[in-house]
Amino acid sequence: MNAANTSAKPARPIARLAYASTVTCAAQASVYGKCITASYMDVTKDMCAAEFAKFKDCLREAVRLVCFTSRLSTHLFASSSQMKKR
Repeated sequence: MNAANTSAKPARPIARLAYASTVTCAAQASVYGKCITASYMDVTKDMCAAEFAKFKDCLREAVRLVCFTSRLSTHLFASSSQMKKR
C-alpha cells in the first residue's frame, strides 16, 4: 500500500456519500434535518425543498471532488512510480 491509497477519504461510492453527508456537508444536513423535524407530523411535499436542494448540491460537489482528487492522486502516484523506474 502507498500513501496515496491510504488517504482519509473513502474510495467506494457509498462510502464517499456517507463521508460527505457526515463530515463535509454536516451544516447543510443539520439545517435540512431541523426543517423536517420542526413539523415531522405534518410533512408535505417540497416543505423543505430549499434546504434539501442545498444539502443535495453540497453532497454532489463533495462526492465529485473526492472522486476527482482520488483519481488525480492515483494518477500522480502512478506517474511518479514510472519516473522512478527510469
